[in-house]
Amino acid sequence: MESFFIETLRFDRVIKTENPDSEQMEHSFSEINKLLKMAHTNATKSTLLSVYYTGHGVLEYTTKIVLNEAEPLFRYFDLEQKLSSLSKMDNNFIHGVFDCCREELPRSGTKDIGDTDDRKNLTNQNLFVVFGCPPRTGVPAESTIVKSYIECVTDYLNKTGGVLQLPAALDFRFKAKFEKTSTERREVTKQLFYDTSRAEKKDESGTASVKNANKTE
Repeated sequence: MESFFIETLRFDRVIKTENPDSEQMEHSFSEINKLLKMAHTNATKSTLLSVYYTGHGVLEYTTKIVLNEAEPLFRYFDLEQKLSSLSKMDNNFIHGVFDCCREELPRSGTKDIGDTDDRKNLTNQNLFVVFGCPPRTGVPAESTIVKSYIECVTDYLNKTGGVLQLPAALDFRFKAKFEKTSTERREVTKQLFYDTSRAEKKDESGTASVKNANKTE
């Protein structure tokens, strides 16, 4: 996935973690948070954050990933809620792929790493997440999600001449202030341009990629 984001999609930066513990995960998201805050305060730029996770996962209200921690208190990172919170900042668009199981985790009553107090406030976000399985189920041991994802995105970009459009509906600011017609909303759709000359084979790592682009409003 790292090569796919850099070489095919031309993302500006990749932040990669493998078998992270809680400290490494918090450090990675600290770096991501800094990048999104820069776009949040810069009205001339928009940032696309794409997060791919493969590994063990559990479900407790939201999807949490399992970290390399022996201590249960630090074992689970609430990745879905973390992305939800980050996506509320202006000028940012977040796309996530969860290639992991979502077996239900018994409620522990403790606050997990990455947890926030606005767990139930899932509105007003620029967030689109793809899950590898329905709630309370698992993904196959030989998952083909990443292969299908790369093939689907590459095929789409080839058909559109390398143009990927983010739906205007993702930008809650347009909806919160006033209603637009379909034509008007298409006119404010963000466009990100990519070089689609090369595709990439499957990579088993967890990857977060960041892409900056000028707004076309």
